[in-house]
Amino acid sequence: MPRFGSHFGAKNVQARVLIRPQNIYRLPTTYQPSLPPPAESYDIHRDAHTPIVIDNGSTNLRWGFGTSSTPYSGPNAVAKYKERRTNKPLLLFGEGIDSESGARSQARTPWEGDVLLNFDALENALDYAFIQLGIDTPTVDHPVLMTERLCSPLHSRALTSELMFELYGVPSLTYCVDGIISFYQNNLPPPSQPFSANGLVISFNTASTSVIPILRGKGVLSLAKRIPWGASQSSEYLLKLIQLKYPNFPTRVTTTQTNWMLHNFCEVATDFPALLRRLQDPLNLRASEVVIQFPFTLPVTEEKTEEELARIAEKRKEQGRKLQEMAAKTRMEKLLQKESDLQLLTGLKESKATDNKKEWINKLSAEGLDSETHLDETIKKLESDLKKARKKEAGEADDGPQEEPSFPLLDVPDADLDEDGLKEKKKQKLLKAGWEARARARKEKEREKEEREREEKKEEEERIWTLALMAKIKDRARRKAALGDRKSAAAQARMKSIATLAGDDRVPKAKKRKGGGEDMFGADDADWAIYRGTRIHLSTERWRVCEAYFSPGMAGVDSAGLGEVIQNLIPSFVESRSRPQTLDYPTDRAALIQNIFLTGAACQFPGLQERLHTTLQSLLPPGSPIKIVRAADPALDAWKGMAAFTRTDEFTKTGVTKAEYEEYGGERIKRWWGGNWNSEIVPSSEDDGEDDMEIDE
Repeated sequence: MPRFGSHFGAKNVQARVLIRPQNIYRLPTTYQPSLPPPAESYDIHRDAHTPIVIDNGSTNLRWGFGTSSTPYSGPNAVAKYKERRTNKPLLLFGEGIDSESGARSQARTPWEGDVLLNFDALENALDYAFIQLGIDTPTVDHPVLMTERLCSPLHSRALTSELMFELYGVPSLTYCVDGIISFYQNNLPPPSQPFSANGLVISFNTASTSVIPILRGKGVLSLAKRIPWGASQSSEYLLKLIQLKYPNFPTRVTTTQTNWMLHNFCEVATDFPALLRRLQDPLNLRASEVVIQFPFTLPVTEEKTEEELARIAEKRKEQGRKLQEMAAKTRMEKLLQKESDLQLLTGLKESKATDNKKEWINKLSAEGLDSETHLDETIKKLESDLKKARKKEAGEADDGPQEEPSFPLLDVPDADLDEDGLKEKKKQKLLKAGWEARARARKEKEREKEEREREEKKEEEERIWTLALMAKIKDRARRKAALGDRKSAAAQARMKSIATLAGDDRVPKAKKRKGGGEDMFGADDADWAIYRGTRIHLSTERWRVCEAYFSPGMAGVDSAGLGEVIQNLIPSFVESRSRPQTLDYPTDRAALIQNIFLTGAACQFPGLQERLHTTLQSLLPPGSPIKIVRAADPALDAWKGMAAFTRTDEFTKTGVTKAEYEEYGGERIKRWWGGNWNSEIVPSSEDDGEDDMEIDE
């Protein structure tokens, strides 16, 4: 896996690794899905009744003929999507969903957690599977072997059987448990001999973990246990821990990304409390950290120069002037319209003296007026509006100084004036007081206007200064970001300058000794600041997520862990002095509990086998041999085991036929060593001895 920063340059790689000892990984690049393989020829299987093997997993669907060595495979999800260009409805399966950007949000899986519920999606997935197998007949005339969950709900089984028998017309259908069949694949018996291996299967599924004892080649499902914790819950738990640790992370962390982190960096601790005590040391914690570098792109912003900003400001002013001119033109048009209306209504009022009453009333109605009073009110309102408009226009146009009127009688004594003179003097006093009040108001308005202009000018200067400062800051940040990208022109110019200074004899020797004459990019933590905002540091989370398999309560799940489940199984398979009776097949029972078989994708977590060995060592009698085996191919061994079983004579006796389905119902199955026991069909023949084993429950 490539490490972040491993390509900085061959000259100083070793020095930089010593400076930055952290394990830094980039998220994998998302690629377009590959084309599906072409459908195989159906001619060799057309009349051969070759069994079809279907591993219906929560994450992946695997299918193929029982004679094949490897299956077809794809993510078990479908999406109905309408293609934009042709407006054609599409049905996408598996990786094909990623080929359309809008189809991901409409994807559906047949599973809801650990229960098969969405049978429309299952039908679409099976349609795709049978098409890939090249089946071109009206019905699927092949026996089918299909997986189901341990203790599968009868509702899910009944609807699946109905789909197989009613829609596809299969001749027989057999269900099996994937963990048991994977164990069978890794312990295949010799030809013509029955399967008789002993072991304790721990099957790590997507939404659960199953513990199934297998005694003398038969699954003891009465003692099987299922823990409601699997890979999907682990991925969700890791995502919650990351969101809690980085609440303001700039990039959305998806489930696909946490799945990648889970399967690449998470481990099982042999002793989790001791590990936490060791990680209390900051040096140990830093050494154990894994740093995930998320994609980072600098935001592209269009920077404007001072000339462009000034040009934009001038353009805005010009637009403001145009708007003012348009408003003035509109006001003038309204004023002219009102003057025209006033002349028309005034002429209408004067025509009352010449026209007869009926004609005049008709003219009033034509103008939308009810009476002469309404006419007088309209004329009065128009005159008032015109007077106000003329005053406003006159006030805006008359900006020059006004000459002070004269009041000669104010200086004449009252004794020298007669009664009319006193009245005129009193009138002149009122006029002078009004004129002085208007003059004061005019001066106050001019002062406020000057202050407002000064404030606007000051704000404009401050705005221009702020914009210039912001432009400088952004330019500095852009240059700093460019220096962080070693392929940018700024970074290359910087490296060139450093190389030039390193070879310059004028540089003081003390400075050369201090820097060693090398490029020290990365020695200063500030050089890495540009990347830190998009990094996730996984420390204790790497072990905490996997510890939930042994202690689900730490993740909020009320269930026993793997250690406790195995501990509860031991009394049924190990002799005890406190037991009054002895167990049958004691050798096989001891071999079962000492032979642990791990299957499923999650069984590949580092440290899992060591943790289980430590757990069993403390539970079994001293000196007991312990063998923990992982499946040769945890992902495909279940399908390969099913394919191998279909090639045996025993397979023909385990399936439910169409006649039995119609008689007993879709939820009924035949009991056999690799399948579930619930809702079995009681055979009419004598029992094969399977139920004669004494199982201590």
